[in-house]
Amino acid sequence: MKSIVIIGDGMADYPVPELDGRTPLMAANTPAMDRIAREGRTGLFQTIEEALPTGSAVANLSVLGYDPRTDFQGRGVLEAASLGVTLAPTDMAARINLICVEDGKIRSHSAGHIANEEAHRLIRDLNVHFRDLPITLVPGLSYRHVLVVPNGHPGVACAPPHDHVGERVQDLLVAPRHPQAGPTADLLNRIIRESQDVLRYHPINRQRVAAGQQPANSLWPWSPGKRPQMATFQERFGITGAVITAVDLIKGL
Repeated sequence: MKSIVIIGDGMADYPVPELDGRTPLMAANTPAMDRIAREGRTGLFQTIEEALPTGSAVANLSVLGYDPRTDFQGRGVLEAASLGVTLAPTDMAARINLICVEDGKIRSHSAGHIANEEAHRLIRDLNVHFRDLPITLVPGLSYRHVLVVPNGHPGVACAPPHDHVGERVQDLLVAPRHPQAGPTADLLNRIIRESQDVLRYHPINRQRVAAGQQPANSLWPWSPGKRPQMATFQERFGITGAVITAVDLIKGL
């Protein structure tokens, strides 16, 4: 028997006064989804336990039958897997965004959803700049990329940029959670600061500003971790599966 699981990730939205207090989904005409709900099985599932990070990575680990308390090691390792990056056991991987900083504050976590071609050129040139550091920047999609740090320590506190729009960069810099993580925190903060120097006058950003677009003028690392030791879905349950998604970390899972 084959089953299809459809997850309405983030679909709830907020009530809108112009829609008489309904959410956009409540007001939308959704005959296909209505039929799926009517002829299938529906339900509510608490996918994120208390004290765990809220987000798609933890939630979808739960959906797939894994325990995020032990198997969640950060978004970086999942997105690295989705990009075909093989991590050594000593590698630390982190998600790294191209963001827009304005007046010392995060203006946008996505630099206005920068296009792939522009983003890849920026990441390529940043790799050249950082060639003497023990890091690799792996280009992903739009503003979403991966940072690999050999022998990096994942015990650092990083601020997810989408949760801190409008806040001062200086107040959000990486901090070590353990004394051994100090060098890694210093390295990540160096990457942030030097990326701003490189990107400030980059031709891509000059063109974006001239066109009235947000410049992608800073790197921002977050959600670091090391490769988890997880059995595959087939090993655990004896069945195969596939996923359709627009999100890198789900492909990585």
